[in-house]
Amino acid sequence: MGENENGVGEPYETPEPVVTSEEPAPPKHLKVVDTTRTSVSLAWTKPDHDGGSRISSYMIEMKQKGSDHWLEVIQTKQLTATIDGLVENSEYELRVRAKNDAGYSEPREAFSSVIIKEPLIEPEVDFSGIPDRKISCKAGATFSIDVPYTGRPLPKVMWKHDDVRLKTTERIKIKTTKERTMLTVKDSMRADSGRYNIVLENSTGVMSFAVMVNVFGKPGPISGHINVSSMTVESCVLSWNEPEDDGGSPITNYIVEKRESGSSFWQLVNSSVKRTQIKVTHLAKYMEYTFRVTAENRFGCSRAVESNAVIAEHPFLPPSAPTHPEVYFVSATAMAIRWEEPYHDGGSKVTGYWIEKKERNSILWVKENNLPCLECNYKVTSLVEGLEYQFRIYAMNAAGMSKPSEASKPIAQN
Repeated sequence: MGENENGVGEPYETPEPVVTSEEPAPPKHLKVVDTTRTSVSLAWTKPDHDGGSRISSYMIEMKQKGSDHWLEVIQTKQLTATIDGLVENSEYELRVRAKNDAGYSEPREAFSSVIIKEPLIEPEVDFSGIPDRKISCKAGATFSIDVPYTGRPLPKVMWKHDDVRLKTTERIKIKTTKERTMLTVKDSMRADSGRYNIVLENSTGVMSFAVMVNVFGKPGPISGHINVSSMTVESCVLSWNEPEDDGGSPITNYIVEKRESGSSFWQLVNSSVKRTQIKVTHLAKYMEYTFRVTAENRFGCSRAVESNAVIAEHPFLPPSAPTHPEVYFVSATAMAIRWEEPYHDGGSKVTGYWIEKKERNSILWVKENNLPCLECNYKVTSLVEGLEYQFRIYAMNAAGMSKPSEASKPIAQN
C-alpha cells in the first residue's frame, strides 16, 4: 500500500509470489583428485542448502602458499574443474564458492595445500577382459590382445613374445594410445603360441605382464624314427616317440600303415593306436616291408613318418652243427650215440636234435627220429646185425636247422 499527505492508498497484490533469497552455504568436500606438472584437478559436492535460490555456478580461487592474495581462476557450472598453466613444484592453496541470485557463499578451502608435480604411479594392466590371461586361436586365424594400461608418468610400452621383442610387420601389428595397447597377429601359426609380455616402463620402474596364447592345429610328426624290433617271419613290434608338437591339443591316436616292397599301396594296420607301440602281425615270410606312423588330434593328422625297409625274417640264425656223434654202446640190434651241443646257438635256444643214419657202403642218409631229440644222446634200434653204420646230427632252433655234424666212424653191428 502507498501513503501520502492525503492518506493510505489501496493495497497492491503482485501477480507472482516473491521469494526472498540469501547466499548459499559453502560447497562441501573440496579435494584434489589429480595433478600434473602444470595442472591440478579438483572435485567437490553441492552445498547443504542453496539459500533459497538455484546455484548458478561455482568460482575457484587460488593463491600461492605464503601469499595473501586470492585470484579468481575459473567459473564453472560443474562439480569438477581443472586449472592449467601452473608452475611445476610450486605450492598452491585452493578454495571454491557457490553462487546464486543473492551472491557468493563463504569459501570452502581444500584440506591442505597442493604441490604441482607429476605423481609417481607404477604401471598396471587391466586384464579383466582376458579371463585367466589366456587366449586360444585356431591356426590360420587372427588373434588380438587388447588391454587398458595406467601409470604416471605415462609408461613406454613394449611387446615381447617368449622374451623376443616384437616389431610391427605385415603379420604383426602393434597399436598403442595413452590409455590402451593392442597386439594383433594375422594368419597365426603354431609358432605364435607361447608367452606374450607387455613391458611398461616409467620413472617408477619396469613392470612386465604376461598373457599365454595357444594357437592350436594339426600335430607335428612323431619325434625321431620308427624302431622295428622283435622281428620274426610273420610279425614285428613298432615303437616311436610322441610328437614334439601336439598341435596345442592332446594326441588322440596314431595311424599305422605298411607297404610291401615294390608296391605303392599302403595297407592300414591300425587307425586307433593309443600308445606309442604296436605289434604288427600277418606278415609274409621274407617279404620286405616299410611302415609309417601318423599322429592325430581333434584338428587333423600330422605328416607321416616312414621306417627303414625291413624283411620279415627271424633276427637270429640257425645254430652251428653239433659235434660228430660217438657210439658208446652196441648190442645185437641197437647202438647208443652221444654228442655235444653246438658251440653257437645262432641267437636262439636249441630246441631239439635230428639224427640220421646210413650203412657204410650207402650214399643215402635216412632220418632216424620222428620227434626232435631233446638230449645229447639217443638209442638207435632195429639195426641189422653184421652191418656197419654211420650217424650224423642236426641241431634245430627257431630259425631252422643247422648243417649236419661230421659223421661218426663206421661201427659194425655185432
